[in-house]
Amino acid sequence: MLIAWIVGSSLITLLYVLLQWLYRASWDNIKEVQNSGNSSQFITVLIPARNEAANIAACIAGLVAQKYPTENFEILLIDDHSIDGTKEFALQMGISNLRVLSNPNEAGKKSSLKFGFQEAKGDWVLCTDADCFYGPQWLSSMANAGSGDSVHAVVGPIRIAEANSSFSYFQSLDIAGMSMITAAAINNDWFRMANGANLGIRKETFFAIGGYDDIDGTASGDDVLLVQKIEAAIPGSVIYLKDPEAIVATHAVDNWTSFLKQRIRWGSKYNHYLEQKTTIFLAIPFLLHWILLVEALSLFYMPQLVLHFLVMLGLKLWIDRKFLLTGLRFFNIADKPTWYLSSIWYQYWYILVAGTASALKLKVNWK
Repeated sequence: MLIAWIVGSSLITLLYVLLQWLYRASWDNIKEVQNSGNSSQFITVLIPARNEAANIAACIAGLVAQKYPTENFEILLIDDHSIDGTKEFALQMGISNLRVLSNPNEAGKKSSLKFGFQEAKGDWVLCTDADCFYGPQWLSSMANAGSGDSVHAVVGPIRIAEANSSFSYFQSLDIAGMSMITAAAINNDWFRMANGANLGIRKETFFAIGGYDDIDGTASGDDVLLVQKIEAAIPGSVIYLKDPEAIVATHAVDNWTSFLKQRIRWGSKYNHYLEQKTTIFLAIPFLLHWILLVEALSLFYMPQLVLHFLVMLGLKLWIDRKFLLTGLRFFNIADKPTWYLSSIWYQYWYILVAGTASALKLKVNWK
């Protein structure tokens, strides 16, 4: 039994190291796109929002400042039954190309997005969130990436806007790592992932595949499940845009309760993936974290495992460090060794807690 455990846990560790190495190498091999700024197609920027009065002004201001012709895009804010005056606040801003509509259907992010697609005037719809920030070339970069006839979905990079504490720094590394994995997975045709804060969808494609029909059973999935559905219908039509100008920044979550609820919500779609390989790829790090916990506890009565445990832990720490260092420059994250050490601890426990809660199908609402 002990030999079987050592062999099995060693195999999972080696698979994890190999996977992280492949992600890192793939990220390095993806060339950064140079935005030509030639696209002039009409774009709808779609923002579903519920109780975002505190954030909506900064979000809209960033969109108004885009270096993209005002006549070539609209900002469409869908108010999802807010009770804090989000809709009224946005209307008071007096932005000429801003439309603010109320979701007439049942509350929910997918419901608001679906209504937004129905109301959108653009050939392309860029989905984002109400608490996001944008560089001045974001819209231009995303529009240019979607100008080819063969492209039906553009997955853009995400970063955390602030990293002024060990907790927010950890989140910045976590989101950067997710974006790097997304890029590598799409580029190698392994599986598709996305983040709804920075996602472009060709409008006619959204309706051609039935939108969120058949994938609306989870609180999350408006991004990952949608791009997987598009890829299934039109193979090779989903791309990742590796362009620093296309990065969208979002706030770090300010407390552990909200953070874990967010991650559990993201993980709730694991058994709805259309590309089953996604579950396999994401299960490997989850299994390794449990293996490390079980083996650490077993050291109290089987101290002969200490060397095996330290080798597994050392390999994980080594490959994670090499992986993340590769993306720091692109996502403009400073290397802070002290906060990095605390991030290791945070990441370990959150994957165990959120991953287990997701596997147990705990339900968490959007808001």
